[in-house]
Amino acid sequence: MKKHVYSKKGVGTALGAVFFIGIVLLSLTALITISSYQMKYFQTRDKMIEWDIKRMSENIAIVNLIQPSKKPGYTFDLIVNNTGGVLVKIVRIYIYDNKYNNLSIFDKQISGGNGFINGEIMPGEGNHTINIKAQNPLADDSPYRYRIIACTERGRQFSFSYPKPEAPPSMISGIGPVNIGYLAITFNQNSLLYTDKKHPITTPAWQNLERGAEFVVWHLNVTNVGVKDINLLKESRLVVVYFKQGGGVDFKIANLWYISRPPQSVPPGWNIDDNPNGVPSYEEDQVIEPNHWKWVAFGAYGPGKLSTYKEGKDAIPSLGLGDLPANEIVWIFLEFHYKYGDEYYSQVIPFAAITLK
Repeated sequence: MKKHVYSKKGVGTALGAVFFIGIVLLSLTALITISSYQMKYFQTRDKMIEWDIKRMSENIAIVNLIQPSKKPGYTFDLIVNNTGGVLVKIVRIYIYDNKYNNLSIFDKQISGGNGFINGEIMPGEGNHTINIKAQNPLADDSPYRYRIIACTERGRQFSFSYPKPEAPPSMISGIGPVNIGYLAITFNQNSLLYTDKKHPITTPAWQNLERGAEFVVWHLNVTNVGVKDINLLKESRLVVVYFKQGGGVDFKIANLWYISRPPQSVPPGWNIDDNPNGVPSYEEDQVIEPNHWKWVAFGAYGPGKLSTYKEGKDAIPSLGLGDLPANEIVWIFLEFHYKYGDEYYSQVIPFAAITLK
């Protein structure tokens, strides 16, 4: 009997030891698994941090578009500077045509089809050429017709507009900007554009100024020639005047257009086709940086007002020159009110005359 009892105690002890060892092994396995997952988490986190750092270090500037391409068999070239600290790999290029709302997509070229080559840009590399093969060349049209967006492997996007406007003059009529103010306009065919109810696509005012145009929105390319930011104020306006012969010379203001909300794109800018509800009110949030230029829209009937394409007190102004003789001359003046840094300025820029004939 005693031997039998002792045998049962031995079996119980052995089972307890096995159970204890099992618990220890399971605990060790759990610790190893948790440690492994933790290690993978830290490795993934470190890779993500490294990825984000490299992603934020990407910085390229598309400085020019040249067509025809310098490389045989290609349509045009993008000239790119890598001003960041990492290698940049371009994986896709979008070209959006503002005039016809068309989007073209270019990936890395395969088997001689449409696409691009030379999409890798070394850190610090300047004037790198990306050759693009397209179905058709880009039209040499109004400034900013095309929006070109280069997408990188890390998910960054860098954009460029084509054609670019002519470089602004550093002086106007030989007078330095200290004497005339800090805003300037380059006088050319594309510096004064307009849309109206009949012309939803922006048109150079010199080529086709409809005397009886209704609901006119003006678009001007304005440059900050100073060294501080300029913030345009809602009192800024465009004035159209002309001389009308009566018993004497009758100086008459045809109409006034106040600054509007910055257009989404120019061209087409604000027009009745894309924006049937009119031009949103201006909130004094358009800033022009030093040595930069932007498109500024004038289409509001009053300072900071919402203007519509319908008749009424809140309507976008019409041209109002329909009763003038064909050989009359129309004068346009720009009256800008703005903050230059922390200081307030007012400046009048006389634009070139337009003949209606």
